[in-house]
Amino acid sequence: MRILILSDISIYKLKLAENEKFFRAFYEISGAKPDSYFDTFLQKKVWTIEPPDKKIFYWNFSDFCYIIDEKKPDLVFIAGDIFDVSQSKDDLEELFKFFNYMNDKTIQCYIIEGNWEKEYYKQIIDFIEDLDFVEDISNKEVIFNNLRILGINFSYANRIGICKRFTKYFPNKYDFIITHAPDRNRIWLFNLDTKFIVTGHSGIDLGSIGEKVYIANDYSLSYYFVIDYYSQEEQEISCYKNNEVFGKMVKVGKKFVWEKKMKHYNMFGNGYSIINFKNIIKLKRKIEKANNETQKEIISKLTKSDKNLWWVREYLGNQYFKEQMIFRCELCDKVFHREIGLHNHKKIYHKL
Repeated sequence: MRILILSDISIYKLKLAENEKFFRAFYEISGAKPDSYFDTFLQKKVWTIEPPDKKIFYWNFSDFCYIIDEKKPDLVFIAGDIFDVSQSKDDLEELFKFFNYMNDKTIQCYIIEGNWEKEYYKQIIDFIEDLDFVEDISNKEVIFNNLRILGINFSYANRIGICKRFTKYFPNKYDFIITHAPDRNRIWLFNLDTKFIVTGHSGIDLGSIGEKVYIANDYSLSYYFVIDYYSQEEQEISCYKNNEVFGKMVKVGKKFVWEKKMKHYNMFGNGYSIINFKNIIKLKRKIEKANNETQKEIISKLTKSDKNLWWVREYLGNQYFKEQMIFRCELCDKVFHREIGLHNHKKIYHKL
């Protein structure tokens, strides 16, 4: 069985941020030329970009059909952002043509909602209701060819309260979890009993922690993944960049090993990759097994490092950071234990 993994199949990256790396990424995909100017109001350099044809760059129907015909998948996952609110009705018709194309070829396709579809997702759901082989699995379980598959949409994956309770909401054993998760919340997915974690939204990444495989995908069709799932024991995972193999892992025994190693490639996220998640998960286990004295040493060292991010604290356990989590208002000397508390205090009482 061959599985094709796509995500973020609509490109809306014209002026997302004042950061050079964003536009370099866009340039790689579209051939557009990034440029900059000095904004006298902001007093800093601002990056802009103009695609060659003066229009926002999107994939079209024939591009997707080519990949389907080339790779001949039995199953397709589209991990969110399948349409963008900035696109036209003609673009939506192109998407529907693609769904019809897969449906006519009897290729099973599962989709989930990302963060860019907005009100168009209802139209997409209404359209695919008449199709036999395209299905929305946002926050649902399905079984395909004896594989148990769970979809988690952006609205769930974006809420830290839900992420911390994933094992309560989704207690079953899964073969695949398909989601559209922000970088900071992805570490909670490793708490779930699953073999594959597939996420859209940002980053191009592949790796494993124990027997769990992590796949992050963005900017299909410039990047996409193909899993050749021969059996529970024999599997191959390939990442394609511009239709060339960018990275490849093969299963040996119970673990995956590199046949062609690839680098983590994060265009729009905070840069956290499988390596960071692996280190934080190890650190959590170390803290939980340590005595009080050792725990204080570890937390003190972590607090002084650049890894003292709020989501890292949430994952490791806020109870370990009680002594360090003090935020003091420099205007009135009031103390808060959460940064958001200090932020709201300044906003309400100091009008900042």
